[in-house]
Amino acid sequence: TLLFSDRYGRIYSYDIDVIINNKENEPLVPTFLLGHLSIITQYIIHKYKNIEYIISSDINSTLRRSYLKQPYVINTFYLGSKIPITDMIIIDREDVGGNQSQPIIISGGFNHTLILWNWELGNILQEFTLDDVDIQQYHFVRRILYHPLNQEIYVLFTPSKKIYILQLIDDHEHILRLKDTIIHENEIQDMFFINEHQELLIIDENNVQLPQFY
Repeated sequence: TLLFSDRYGRIYSYDIDVIINNKENEPLVPTFLLGHLSIITQYIIHKYKNIEYIISSDINSTLRRSYLKQPYVINTFYLGSKIPITDMIIIDREDVGGNQSQPIIISGGFNHTLILWNWELGNILQEFTLDDVDIQQYHFVRRILYHPLNQEIYVLFTPSKKIYILQLIDDHEHILRLKDTIIHENEIQDMFFINEHQELLIIDENNVQLPQFY
């Protein structure tokens, strides 16, 4: 399934098989899934306990979780963010027996603070503020990534030459803390993890075609 959103706050889907088999290039009608009251900034499909959910956010600070098969049914609202949400990640976790336990949602937006959300209840577990003189008021979270091998969270603000590496301390309570910082020579446009080694791909303002690895 291919998902996309429009500027009116609506998310649609296309069946990939229908697209591939459309040999005559006939106009395809997408399936409407759900709608927000403002522009959607991010949406993620996540499977938990054999149920697929779609988690979506918008510029009005709304963050919510719906059933993918019944997206008009909102399962949980995540209330408490006071700023537009620009990116988020979902981290899977396991209990001591190796079974899947409740995931953690981490979101960021138009300030220096990341929010950890309780998956089931929708309340805030922690608000983590990055105190750095290089982060200005006009900076916002461009990208949040999770490195599953190192269990680290990478945060990029825009505009910035820095990437902040955080750790999630998953003891009796969930706590984010700053572990390290990558300082790049040029202003960073975006970042991704690629290949089986989860290497960090950095795209900067002067080197879009030949990005650097860390």
